[in-house]
Amino acid sequence: SGIEATKKLFLDNCNRNIIHISTHSRMIERHNKKFSLYSLPSDEIMLAFAGAENEHYYEEFQSGYLLPSELEYRTMDDTELIVITACFSGDGDFDVHNGIMGFSSMLRANGVKSGVYSLWECGDFSAYVFMEKFYELLSIYTVGIAINETKRYMSKITVYELKNWLIRKRKKYPQNLAIENKIKILDGRQNQQAKYFKYHDWSCFYLILY
Repeated sequence: SGIEATKKLFLDNCNRNIIHISTHSRMIERHNKKFSLYSLPSDEIMLAFAGAENEHYYEEFQSGYLLPSELEYRTMDDTELIVITACFSGDGDFDVHNGIMGFSSMLRANGVKSGVYSLWECGDFSAYVFMEKFYELLSIYTVGIAINETKRYMSKITVYELKNWLIRKRKKYPQNLAIENKIKILDGRQNQQAKYFKYHDWSCFYLILY
């Protein structure tokens, strides 16, 4: 995490059982580019790693940003699951022969068994709650059941239930001011039995089994 979360570190260690990438994404335009399964035309999604926030340009293999094409020929046969919580991480350019070309198609070609991606913007807080619950359930169920039960949980959790969930998290992370501030905000909600999350907040995440 932080300044240690470099693109090189990820690429050198990408063949792990479970990989989770929590970051921001950026879209660039690359018009009139010939492509195959491993190179994309027009709009491409990039994932930000350490150092990317200081860059105002993109240069392949020399940047803090990661493109799907930079994963070409990486062996990831040992990776059972990869989770990318970044806006539009499951998006890509559409090709009539190959479908959506992006991180999901590249990771499939590299041998990854399953992946969880986002189809649109995912808020930091909703992604945090979603993934905490997902990994809790993943320790009990298969990945397919875990993702479905997490969505069910997110669709039903009330303000009161979420507040108490965060209070339990506060015991584990007593110095986390973001959790403390969120508890205060939830405590001030008049309707404690109202459902907290909207459909848009959690339905962006989807699972692909390769």
